Amino acid sequence: MLITGTTMVERPHFMETFVTLECEGRSVAAVTEPIDMSNCGALHQAAKAVLERCPLIVDLSRCSYIDSMGLGVLLKLYRSYGRRLTVVVDPSSEIAAVFEITEMYDVLPMAPTLDAAIRS
Repeated sequence: MLITGTTMVERPHFMETFVTLECEGRSVAAVTEPIDMSNCGALHQAAKAVLERCPLIVDLSRCSYIDSMGLGVLLKLYRSYGRRLTVVVDPSSEIAAVFEITEMYDVLPMAPTLDAAIRS
């Protein structure tokens, strides 16, 4: 089950841990499992449901892998919701190189830490 606010959504191929918390008027989604083509649709659906209500910080600081489909989901969410979406990528994490190579740092609203994202 995925719990977003008070909504529960079945997610057979989604991450075991996708937690949303309210903080400073925004939701924070901590993603701790790899994001790939098997679960990026569920991520899109869950994030979209939250973004309809309030701004969302997607915290990828503990995510070890993201493929092009996952990056595509983040881009699609940004195109639909703009700066209501912020993505946290720790510059020393395993996925930071993917964001650097694809120049996502120049496209998405990003922060190096959750604290920085909350302050922005």
